Amino acid sequence: MIPSAYLILDTRKEKKNKKYPAKIRVVYQRVPYLLKTGLDLTEDEFNGAMQERAPKGLKDAKIWLDAKKAKVDGILKHMDVFTFQKLSDAYYGKLKEATDIYPFFEQYISNLKVEDRLKTASGYTTAMNSFKKFDKKVGFYEITSDWLNRYHRWMLETEQGNSDTTVGIYTR
Repeated sequence: MIPSAYLILDTRKEKKNKKYPAKIRVVYQRVPYLLKTGLDLTEDEFNGAMQERAPKGLKDAKIWLDAKKAKVDGILKHMDVFTFQKLSDAYYGKLKEATDIYPFFEQYISNLKVEDRLKTASGYTTAMNSFKKFDKKVGFYEITSDWLNRYHRWMLETEQGNSDTTVGIYTR
């Protein structure tokens, strides 16, 4: 099932300026999700901006809304595996590349150090270094039960000489 996106005016709560936020409604498997466009309009302004030929005072609003909708459509078109979180991250510019797990490790380790959780950060660093020895570049979608089984065998059989407990701690 393919997600669909629509421009809507969220009239559930009027703002102080007597306008409503224009949003993009994305529906996937009958579940709706709203994305902000950063534009507030009255109902008449929104209806005018939605026309094929927007009135003179609403052309900028139409261009803005069409650009935001096109951005969402482009993200949806190129998304292999859909989740609302992935869509939101891509739309708001927070998406990290899922083809490499190591930047996620490094960011989490950095956060642990900021929180002064140095032993936990050391454990994650050791696990990350072990994964890097086994596979220089691995993405989230490549980590399957087969990949984990190969890593487990590699940890036990190679010169690593690790125990099942060590492998369990690293993969946890």
